[in-house]
Amino acid sequence: MAEYHTIRLHGPWQADFFSSDSGPSESPALPASQRQRIKLPLVDQAWVEPSFTGTVELHRHFNWPHDDVQAVFLHVDSDVRWSVWVNDQSVVLIDEADKTSLVDYLKPQNQLRLRADVAGGVQPMIREISLKIL
Repeated sequence: MAEYHTIRLHGPWQADFFSSDSGPSESPALPASQRQRIKLPLVDQAWVEPSFTGTVELHRHFNWPHDDVQAVFLHVDSDVRWSVWVNDQSVVLIDEADKTSLVDYLKPQNQLRLRADVAGGVQPMIREISLKIL
């Protein structure tokens, strides 16, 4: 069995909050009050306002993992289902048994973006976001 090298993407992440009244496409420049920096893991922490209902979008940059990469898999350990983009290419997260490598999406400098809808009173938990390198 192949052995993976894990790169944990703890932070910093930029978190943008779009209320149900205005979606991400309508608000390209957010006020500072609707944007914050976060670091993972986010477990048992209040990082989303309790009254907030809308979309949370997380952004982070990362570099090419290292030379001689055969495959790169994204692992998101969260209690929320996230939509994922790598360099503006939509990526489908699938279970551990059937993985899709991100190698074809990666460049020397990369952007990872995750988006999820959040209902009022829900506090998303994110245990880890990492790259598994083979």
